[in-house]
Amino acid sequence: MAANLLFSKDQIKEIREKFSTFVTDGNSTISKELLVPALIEVGQYLTQTTEEDSSSGLNQVLEFTFEREFKVEETIEFSEFLTMVAEQTTYTATMRPYYTAFFAVDTNRDRALSEAELRKALSTTDPPMKEEDIDALIKKAGLNEAGKIDLTAFVRVIQDSFLPQ
Repeated sequence: MAANLLFSKDQIKEIREKFSTFVTDGNSTISKELLVPALIEVGQYLTQTTEEDSSSGLNQVLEFTFEREFKVEETIEFSEFLTMVAEQTTYTATMRPYYTAFFAVDTNRDRALSEAELRKALSTTDPPMKEEDIDALIKKAGLNEAGKIDLTAFVRVIQDSFLPQ
């Protein structure tokens, strides 16, 4: 299992303990309705155990856990859950430079950037995005009524345009 390569035995033990707090059926599974709260709980634990700077945007990434679409049955076993946690962790690591850039420019914390702010943010990622990629991203995301690109649109367009499906 890839999760065994990503997490230490102690982390897996802690993740299992957190998972167990959401088990309500006596069958060592959680309902799909409890999936998101369980993922958030584990995500908060993993955030606390990393060496990352709290201003890196990782906490904001966790808030978007609920927006990711997980295809699940009515109940989830721990092995499935651990795989989802590993996927979320990999996703978070992939998205971190974009979130960091977004939040560095979003100084008023309204989760929306003007076109100029977005250009500045994306030109500061490591490595910086190419101007033509930034143009395509802005066109694809579109501006909202206030003439800005909100965080949700930003995340979706990054996922659709630059991350493997």
